[in-house]
Amino acid sequence: MSKRPVLALTVLTLAAACVTAFGGDVQIEPFVPVTPEEAAITLLPAGTPGGAAELDWQARCSETRRRTAIVALGWRPAAEAAVQRVDVSKFRDGFERLRYEVSPRLADERAAVAIEGAEPGINYYWRVLTERPEGWVPSAVERFDVPVCPWDETYPDAEEEPARPGAEGARPPEPAPEGDGPATAGDGGRGGDR
Repeated sequence: MSKRPVLALTVLTLAAACVTAFGGDVQIEPFVPVTPEEAAITLLPAGTPGGAAELDWQARCSETRRRTAIVALGWRPAAEAAVQRVDVSKFRDGFERLRYEVSPRLADERAAVAIEGAEPGINYYWRVLTERPEGWVPSAVERFDVPVCPWDETYPDAEEEPARPGAEGARPPEPAPEGDGPATAGDGGRGGDR
């Protein structure tokens, strides 16, 4: 039995890890590529009553991992939800072309999940599916942006990292020698070579 690969939305921390968003702790979930079995569900038409609503998201840079964004996805679950699932795709038509990733099945009371490890600077599309006896009810499809997180922020273990120019304790840049350098307004636009 082969193990399914976990792609772009790989969870880089323990699955029990949480982030604070939407006024509480939100659990980070592993997302995996959709399988043919998961894609073969009966999907009811968009707008069918009984699905999740009021989708919202929050994104921020991790305080402990360089270049890592954490995105929290939140929604209002249906009144009588039994099981829910979140689908995420980098592609606008990813849900139609089966190019998306899925969360584990979520309990009815869940109203948020968090993703760590999404590609920075990429727009993702997402939806929440709610299981009903007649099939799965999709929410509206929404978009979220993943921030590009800098690599040089201060981290708790940043002692071995070099100081940034302009940071407290960093050496100021060496001034250019006289006569070298580009033209500036201070030298009449002639440049430093005279």
